[in-house]
Amino acid sequence: MPEVSIEINGRKLNVAKAIDISLPIDFSLPHERAWYIGPSSRKAVVLGDWVGSTEAGGSVNFFNLQLNPHAHGTHIETEWHVHHHRQMYPAMDQWFLNGYLFTAEGKTNEALDLRGLWPVLPKNTEALVIRTLPNPPSKASMQYSQTHPPYLAPADAEKIARQGISVLLIDLPSVDPEQDGGLLAAHKSFWKHQTKNSGQQALIGELLYIPDRIDDGEYAVHIQHPAMINDAVPARIFLIPFL
Repeated sequence: MPEVSIEINGRKLNVAKAIDISLPIDFSLPHERAWYIGPSSRKAVVLGDWVGSTEAGGSVNFFNLQLNPHAHGTHIETEWHVHHHRQMYPAMDQWFLNGYLFTAEGKTNEALDLRGLWPVLPKNTEALVIRTLPNPPSKASMQYSQTHPPYLAPADAEKIARQGISVLLIDLPSVDPEQDGGLLAAHKSFWKHQTKNSGQQALIGELLYIPDRIDDGEYAVHIQHPAMINDAVPARIFLIPFL
């Protein structure tokens, strides 16, 4: 594979070795990934005698899609997720962010242990990616509904924000407990305590998958998303190693 390098703030990264850490919206999955609402669906449009499916004899494939960004795949979300008066659709103001991947121990329905993060977190980190253990390959197709995964303590979400981090990414369905009575305390804490140093809109991304072969450490983070006006949108997220 050819080397394609870009220099960001004096550091080179090899975009040819970008690592996709997102989970697609997979219409073949028989279940949702989280939040109890059932699987996504893809149905051919039918207009009179015409059907939008080449398999069914139509001239083209022309499907209607039913999906929920929060429930069916990797997504990014804004404060609009928890505040109706702050309607803003997710948008990346920077092509590449200084990122850091950290692996945390997680236990069912308990806060993640981030004590090992603070001594190693680089001061210039703009995007934090949290991988949780256990991390089997089956996690990539897991149904999280009613499993009560671990979550972030609101105090840790505040500390992350105060470090100047504007993009918080995690491989779980939510940074908050599955059932918390609607508090969403970690979401709110992260957005409330933003320092705004980076100028990047503060975003939370959830339902990623980071294989064990990827080492903890510094990466550039690149996020792609559709131009969709909603509190959350599907996203494709990459870690790009520095040279």
